[in-house]
Amino acid sequence: MGAVPPDWRITCFFVDRDRRRQGIAEAALAGAIRIIAAKGGGSVDGYPIATRGKPYSSSFLFGGTESMFAELGFRPLGALGTSKLVMRRVVRKQSGPGGI
Repeated sequence: MGAVPPDWRITCFFVDRDRRRQGIAEAALAGAIRIIAAKGGGSVDGYPIATRGKPYSSSFLFGGTESMFAELGFRPLGALGTSKLVMRRVVRKQSGPGGI
């Protein structure tokens, strides 16, 4: 894995049981990226579950999924145990109002 620690870490998401699987965690991740860009950007690590096509109970997906992070530009750095990944994205400083 990367020897340089990230500037930011996104470790988990809490979504009410009745609202899961509706894109809320993805929206939260996108919002976090916007905030990080507004704060000057930097490297961001996430620690999603590597589902590898296997079904998981949504209660175990608190770290998000690999596909969720990949869709927002994160790249895998390596495994973290047997079921998690470390994924990283470099976020550029926001250049103007509202942009990433």
